[in-house]
Amino acid sequence: GDATAAACKKQGVTPLVAPEATQEGMLTLINTLDLKKSYFFWPKSSGARSVIEEFFRTSIGRFQALDLYDIGYQKIDPVPSLDNIEEIVFTSPSTVEGF
Repeated sequence: GDATAAACKKQGVTPLVAPEATQEGMLTLINTLDLKKSYFFWPKSSGARSVIEEFFRTSIGRFQALDLYDIGYQKIDPVPSLDNIEEIVFTSPSTVEGF
C-alpha cells in the first residue's frame, strides 16, 4: 500500500504499487509483469488469505511463501462501552476476528 511504498522510497527503492490494496489488487499488478524468469518470495502473516499463494502455485510455480508473524490480540479491561460509537472501520479480516 501507500505507507509501505513511502517507506521503500525513503530507503531509495522504487516500489511497484498495486491499484488496490488487496491480494486481488496485487494480482492485477503481477499480471502486468513479464514473469518468465521470475521467482517470487511472499512474506506474509500466518492468517493471510491464500489468493496470491494459489496464483503462484498454479501459474508461476517458482515461489516461496513464508509466514513471518502470527496475529495476536490484546484484551482490554475494562471493555469500553460501544453505546456512543457511530461507526467502526475494520481494516483487515484479522481486525474483525480480534473485535
